[in-house]
Amino acid sequence: MPGLDQYIPERAWFDRQAQRAFTGTHGIGHITRVLVWSEQIAERFRAPLRREELLWAAGLHDIKRWDDGIDRDHGARAAAWVRAEFASVRPEVAATLDLDLVATLCRDHQRSDHLIADWTDELRVLKDADGLERVRIHDLDPRRLRLHDISPALEPCAWDLMERSVALGNTAEAVRRAAEDMGLWVS
Repeated sequence: MPGLDQYIPERAWFDRQAQRAFTGTHGIGHITRVLVWSEQIAERFRAPLRREELLWAAGLHDIKRWDDGIDRDHGARAAAWVRAEFASVRPEVAATLDLDLVATLCRDHQRSDHLIADWTDELRVLKDADGLERVRIHDLDPRRLRLHDISPALEPCAWDLMERSVALGNTAEAVRRAAEDMGLWVS
């Protein structure tokens, strides 16, 4: 299995408006931790998943945020970018992916559950991975996670990974080092 490094977005993929958000609450540290949790939940999932699409969506889900506020359209902007630009920045990868699924996951990760008509297992995993990352804003309620037999058990690790990676600088490399130390990083 390829390592998680390939799914970490490049800084250039962030909108010019979002460049300042690269290091914010929804920045590269957050994105990299969501990638770790997507992989960890997927490892524990009992049914087959479209793992490549899931992991790319985890890496891309917040790249079109303009700020750390509500930013209701960031998922739709990320989805539009996936459809319009991803094939030009990663043509060898795009040729093997269902880009519509990646885009849909990016779009729907931010939508309220009651507004989602087409739930997929990949979306449940992504939303729970993003939900576990609510530890960074001290707002994780494990009862709101969707995969009750998997995700809530990861809460203590989510706190630990967040604290360790923030202490190391909250960069993608900081998350990687912390996750490696915890045995969570797939190389």
